[in-house]
Amino acid sequence: MPGEGQNGALVEQRTTHMAWRTLDQDVCALFTLALGGGYTAYEVLRFAPDDVNLMYHSPTAALTTPTEPALTLRAPEDFPSGSVFQNLRASAEGFAAVIAPLGEVLLFTGGTPRRFGTRGSAAPGSPQLLQLVGDHVLWAEWEMEVRLVHNSPAQETEVFYEVPGVRLIGLSTDGRDIAWIQCYGWDGGNCDRTELWTAPYVREAAALAPRRVGDIIGASGTVGFGRYVRRPTLESVEAIDLATGAVSRYELVGLGEIAVIISMLPVYVGPDETAFAVRTEVGGPLTLVRLSFDAFE
Repeated sequence: MPGEGQNGALVEQRTTHMAWRTLDQDVCALFTLALGGGYTAYEVLRFAPDDVNLMYHSPTAALTTPTEPALTLRAPEDFPSGSVFQNLRASAEGFAAVIAPLGEVLLFTGGTPRRFGTRGSAAPGSPQLLQLVGDHVLWAEWEMEVRLVHNSPAQETEVFYEVPGVRLIGLSTDGRDIAWIQCYGWDGGNCDRTELWTAPYVREAAALAPRRVGDIIGASGTVGFGRYVRRPTLESVEAIDLATGAVSRYELVGLGEIAVIISMLPVYVGPDETAFAVRTEVGGPLTLVRLSFDAFE
């Protein structure tokens, strides 16, 4: 209500009877994160006041202090609203990811983003199982057939390896070895036969020297220090020696619910151990189960 002040002027006197505010809402979220070569890459989605994807890339040791984004992508100028990065991979040189749902591959190195894998290119199919070694990115291109393709700043996208009539799945590399599974007789749901193949890591398709390791049944895996580690069943972890084809296993007996909800792919494969992400309850925190290869039989 208006009232009279000491100098005779009218002043405003107000009493608050009611107040309200809008419901809380997220304005940003950490969406995905990757580590490699002593560096970390991660994506922050900002929902308000605009739709922005902020990509960060820095030495892992520097994450104790704020860093500036290496790349900012805005919707709809740079890609459709709601787009996210999947299969994020990091290296000392940069990072790579699949832009979903566009089905494009993004490679960021030397401060420059490059996008490829689109319709009309040498690899128009859906990019899956992205791998990054330095500034060299590889992926499995899913279309009528599945083949391995690659790209780097020094070259255009090209086929890395293909076998007519055979689907190449389960791609993984640690920069020392490359491994994949060859699926024969695909009927739209299953393979008649699957084999594990490997080759020393190379950057040039012409230098690739594929070698059959042996028959394999079931899940794909992750390469690390000469092993291909996977979970062929919910109750076991398997390590395949790429040099000899020898198989050793760790049975997940006695882990109770952990054996059911442990991640299918390893978080990492080290020289002496591997680890899997675990939730012991729905919505619970993620923890690691570390398995020493000495305990495999």
